[in-house]
Amino acid sequence: MVRRHGGMYNPSDFGKKEEEMIRLFRLQLDDARNYFLSVTKPRLDRSYKLYIAYAGDRKKQIKRWQANVFVPYIQAVVETLMPRILDARPEFNVHGRTEEDQAKSEKQQQLLDYLWERAGMDKTTEDFVRAALVYGTSFLQVSWKKDVRTLKFLRTKDINKRYTWQEKDRTFYDDPYCEWVDNYALWYDWHNTDRKNKQFWFKRLVLTEAEIRRRYPMANKERLEMALA
Repeated sequence: MVRRHGGMYNPSDFGKKEEEMIRLFRLQLDDARNYFLSVTKPRLDRSYKLYIAYAGDRKKQIKRWQANVFVPYIQAVVETLMPRILDARPEFNVHGRTEEDQAKSEKQQQLLDYLWERAGMDKTTEDFVRAALVYGTSFLQVSWKKDVRTLKFLRTKDINKRYTWQEKDRTFYDDPYCEWVDNYALWYDWHNTDRKNKQFWFKRLVLTEAEIRRRYPMANKERLEMALA
């Protein structure tokens, strides 16, 4: 429940579909959390400890006469592979199906190259590849990102006069976007829920109110106010 202006969020106020969605959401949230803590997290911990050469757990497994020495070979392999894998960008080649489309494909190719730079994909790919090498699995989230901010801009052109400011909405980003998702921040459950029935993937984010409003400008205003109350 979320209290707002003396009231509370009640799924029934939004109809039967809302009640069913909340029920399914909470059910799959519990399943995903339990699956992450019992299955996914132990595997991630083991992979990360091998990567950083952590030998603390090994003390409990070895006998007293055995040496607790762990050579960080895995980290050396991962860091050696990283620059070799990322030496060149993935090649996205656009080819037209017809002679007329072939002339247009060059512009489409240039657009893809521009969007790659615009989205900062070189850094994203580095995080993605390292996670894949360390954990064996890595995730990317693709979306359309729109970042509009209300700021004050200087109106005065003559520096000898008194400065006046005007408040305007400035669009900083409005393009396709791709981001790497931390393996520890993603909850999902392929164990207890059929894939065809799986509706929710849970991604943990820590955001301020201003970041939430800027990141999700198309969110329902009434629901957003209830969530931020």
